[in-house]
Order: sequence, then structure tokens, then C-alpha cells
Amino acid sequence: MRVFHLNSNYLYTTLHDLLINELKNHGVNNTIYMPYNGNENFRTTSENEVLCDNIFSKSDRFFYLKKQKKIIGAINEKYSFKDYDVTHAHTLFTDGFAALYLKERYGIPYVVTVRNTDLNYFFKYRINLRKLGLNILREADKVIFLSASYKEQLIDKYVKEDTLKHKVKIKSIILPNGIDKFWLDNKYYTDKSLVDKELKLIYIGEISKNKNVITSINAIKLLRKRGMDISYTIIGSIKDKSIMQEIQKHKYINFLGRKDKKELISILREHHIFVMPSKNESFGLVYAEAMSQSVPVIYSKNQGFDNQFENGTVGYSVAYNSEEDIVKAIQLIIKNYKQISKNCFVSVDKFNWKTISLNIKNLYYDIKDNR
Repeated sequence: MRVFHLNSNYLYTTLHDLLINELKNHGVNNTIYMPYNGNENFRTTSENEVLCDNIFSKSDRFFYLKKQKKIIGAINEKYSFKDYDVTHAHTLFTDGFAALYLKERYGIPYVVTVRNTDLNYFFKYRINLRKLGLNILREADKVIFLSASYKEQLIDKYVKEDTLKHKVKIKSIILPNGIDKFWLDNKYYTDKSLVDKELKLIYIGEISKNKNVITSINAIKLLRKRGMDISYTIIGSIKDKSIMQEIQKHKYINFLGRKDKKELISILREHHIFVMPSKNESFGLVYAEAMSQSVPVIYSKNQGFDNQFENGTVGYSVAYNSEEDIVKAIQLIIKNYKQISKNCFVSVDKFNWKTISLNIKNLYYDIKDNR
């Protein structure tokens, strides 16, 4: 099985390389093409066959078709497509156009993964590209959604044609991202008591407007006014200095900066609830990482983590901009803390790349066999 991966984000996050390593263990031969614009602020390195191709200028981001033509020209120049069984486009718009081209020119079937930017940027704001996005979906042999929420939103909001709705539903599969094996190898559960103790909330990630740290702080203010002993630990890099100024006003907020994963494990074990009501979130690996340490999670409605579990199983979904929603979620978790914490410990195995990659490998073979 030879798979050609179109992945414009491959080295900007660790998750793609983790998937490829597991696919390789399952006998899949992978070639990864990553076009980029010269920004080498990569989050990881890779021992896999990755071609990082600096083909874009800064202005190309404003001209979708110009950018796509550059990708097509580059892959035609650099690769022979005689022996590939499947193309995997790791985003619908940014990577999917070239996958559609490869199918039309060389007859290579493709699977496409729908992510946050596809739904919350391209479909939402690039109205002129919606028809193209729907055509990429129509011609895809399989469609991967990271969550049921994303599948429902895309089909309900943007797929108006009944025939296409039916077609997308039939060929879709919901597969979450996985987490680093480190977290699963270091799963931890202890019966934490919340009686007469300070409630310790935690957030891990970049400090930006999208992550809604200020809304979380406002929810904590409400609970403190109601007499709750509560603190908030924030870990991550600062993207917005105005948010940092608000953080520094409160003695009950502890800002720790960036930490490595070994430090994060010990810190998570000291906390009770993970809170991240992001405005937009493709998946949110850190929710699953917190779960591995039996820490219940508060996550955003209609984003990538929503509907991974029934509400109340490992935590609660909230409207990203609602302080009261966050307050209610915290109160509900406290009422059933022991069970929810245990559910987190048990349920986190859903995010094992070994299992997820096996499902993806089987998907590739299903596409190949029905070619």
C-alpha cells in the first residue's frame, strides 16, 4: 500500500508524524508532501519521507487558485504517480484541491480529512470557494471528520443538495486525533477528594483570544464571589499581551509559562478540572492529555472535541463565550467528580494512535479494493 500524503501542516504539529509512524508499523508506505511559505517555525522533525517545499510567497495566501496551481506544478515536477494507491489530503481546502487533481489526471482515489480551518474559515468566510469545497467532498472516496459535531455542522450548514448530503454521510467516518504514547504510558488515577479543599483549575495552551482565557477568569470571579475557594493555573506561551495583563491582576491565578510534558504530568495530577472554552478548535489534544491524568475537562460546544463523549461522561461542553455555562459545568463536575474522573482515566484509550492508524489503514485498503 503506497499512500501520497498532501499535508501543508505536517511539521507545524507533532500529531501528523505520530500517525505516519504508526501507519508505517502497519505496513503502509508513506510519501509526504508539505508545501510552505518559508516559515520554518516547525514544532517537530521527522525521520519519514517528507518533502518540505518552499514554493509560496507571502501574498499567495490571498490567492487560493494561484497557490493550488503552484502545488500541482511542484508535485508533477517532483513525483511520478504511477504506483500510488491512495492520496490522503489532510485538509479539505488547502490539500484537497491537489488530491482532486490527482484523481482526475491519474485516477488515484483519495480520502480527505475535514478540520477546523475548513469549517470555521473556508466554508464560513470564503463563500466564493464553497462550490469548490463541495466538489472536493463529492469526488472524495472517503471523508474523515474529527468529531460528529464537525460532520453535522458541515452537512447541515453547507451541503444543500440532498443527493450530496446522502453521499457524504455514507462515505464519512469519524476518527479523532490521537495523543502521544507518552501520555497513555503514564496514565494516572487517584481518588481525589474535593471536600473542604481549594478547587484547582488548569489551562494548558497558548494565551490567545481564541482560547478564551478571559472568559474562564470571569467564570472563576463569579464562583469566588459566591464563596468558592478556587484557583487557576495557566501554562503556555503568550500570544496576546493584553490577556497577560489581566492574568497578572489576580493573586489566585498562577502563570507558569511553558513546561515540557514530564512537568505537565506532575502539574496536572495536582489539579482538578481542565478548562479550555476555545472559540475554534480542530480537536484539542490537550483535553485528551488531561484525561490521561484523570482530570475532567470543560470544552467548547460544536468544536472538535464536542460529542467525542456524551455530555457529563468526561466533562461538559460550554458555549465558548458564556461565563455562566462554565460556572454550571464546574458545579456539575464537582457533584459527580469521582465518577467523571474515573471515566477520564478509562476513556482516554480512545485516543491511541495505534488503534486510530489501524482504522485509517483499513480505510485505505477499502478505497483501493473498491477502485
